[in-house]
Amino acid sequence: MAAEKVKDNVAVPLGFQYTSVVANFFALRELELSTMLYSSVKVNRDDRSVEIMLPVSKVDPMALGCVRAWGCTCDGNRERMVICPFHAAASQTYLLYTTFRERCDQEGFPFSPTIDGDVMSKKQMVGTIKVVRTHLGLDDDDGDQGHIFRVSG
Repeated sequence: MAAEKVKDNVAVPLGFQYTSVVANFFALRELELSTMLYSSVKVNRDDRSVEIMLPVSKVDPMALGCVRAWGCTCDGNRERMVICPFHAAASQTYLLYTTFRERCDQEGFPFSPTIDGDVMSKKQMVGTIKVVRTHLGLDDDDGDQGHIFRVSG
């Protein structure tokens, strides 16, 4: 899904097609994805892995707790690259850097920002998830959309 404003004035984060893959593999809540920093994600091209600083509890939303990693799951197969945590993280960091350049290095720059480079709110991220569900023809249930990455991951 392109970075754009969609129906009901819901902001879609830049690169959501990549960050949603990362969120699934790392079983993130919507708040963790929206507050995750660009500097918290390390793409290791040598061993084709991605490391992310993650919170250890709900009271650690800024991810000061632990580091987790995933390696490439697609072995370079182009058809499976779209669902590979390494390639998704690499594509997102590239997209962010080519869009925002030096701004990515500023303290607090988000990994899943709005198209303007701002932090997505929890409400905006949940709204994005609902819009994607609607576009996919899925029921817009009233369940906790914020845990969709944990459930689907």
